[in-house]
Order: sequence, then structure tokens, then C-alpha cells
Amino acid sequence: MTDNISWFAVRVAPNTEFKVLHALNQQDRPSLLPTEEKWIRNPRSGKTDTKKFPLFASYVFGGFAGTGLNAWADFCEVRNLINKASNLAGKAPPIVGVAGCGKKPSPLLASEIEALEAISRPAGRHPDEITFTVGQKIRVIQHPFLDGAEAEITALRAKEGKRIVRAILHRLGNRVTVDLQLSNVEAA
Repeated sequence: MTDNISWFAVRVAPNTEFKVLHALNQQDRPSLLPTEEKWIRNPRSGKTDTKKFPLFASYVFGGFAGTGLNAWADFCEVRNLINKASNLAGKAPPIVGVAGCGKKPSPLLASEIEALEAISRPAGRHPDEITFTVGQKIRVIQHPFLDGAEAEITALRAKEGKRIVRAILHRLGNRVTVDLQLSNVEAA
């Protein structure tokens, strides 16, 4: 991050976060859009796939040249360029404004930008990216009653945006079927 950049939380129209991010990148402006991946099931085909969603709906974080009024003037210039291009295409302007106190824009602190950059940076393999197969043996690593229990996978599926493992384990002489999140199991 450079010292002569002021960062703002740019408020955008719903579902235009990725378009505004792309437009800011085309204007050579530093920008951040922290996202999360969710598993989505297509109701028609039954297939599941991942899709990225913004962590902060209707906000993109952008860096603008200067400090104080200079940064605000730079933001206004970029906003006008992006909104004008959208108007020429016959669409509503995607940039609505900037977060602030009343009508005064509030730049973000350097520590807040560093935290946003940390969120945006991929941190190795996410637990949901670990692949398992039906019939594989697993061990429960995080569960209030089943810690350390070994089980066999009978099905893999998506439920409410999370990947779920259905497994059979043996408890007190009985076969028990449980649904576990992938982040709570590991290969045995």
C-alpha cells in the first residue's frame, strides 16, 4: 500500500460489485473485494458448483490518489467516468456513493486496509476444497460428541451452501448415520 493513497468503502448498486471492481482495475486504481465461496446446487440439473459472493454486499474498497479533498476529487472523477460509461450503455449507474459520516466521506485506516487485504489473500487450501470419495475412511476432528470417532463416507453433498459428508460410524454397538461438515473431518 502506498502512502499517498486514501482508501474508501465505495457503495455500489446491488449485484454490481464485480463490475465496479473490474472498472476500477481498468482505471489503474488499487481496489479490494473480499469474497467467500459457497456451494450452490442447481435445482434443475442437481449439479453443485462453487460461486463467489462479496463478503460486504454492495461495497467495493478502492484507493484514490491524494489525501483529504484531493482523494475525494479523484474519487468523484473516477465515479463520473464509470457511471457515464454505464449510462451510455443504457444501464443504471453502478456507483452510488461512499461510506462516511453524514455527507462527509470517511477514508479507511491503514489497519483496516491491511485486515481487508488479509481477508482477500487466499490462505492455502480451504477445508471445503479437500476432496473425499465415497467409501473412504475418515476421522471426526471437531464435533461435540464424536471427536476422534472413525467413520466411512456413504455420500457427499451440498447443504445450505456448505459441503457435507454423510458417514456411518459405530457407536455402542450400533451403526449411526451422521452428516458432518468437511471442515470437521480428516482422512483416517
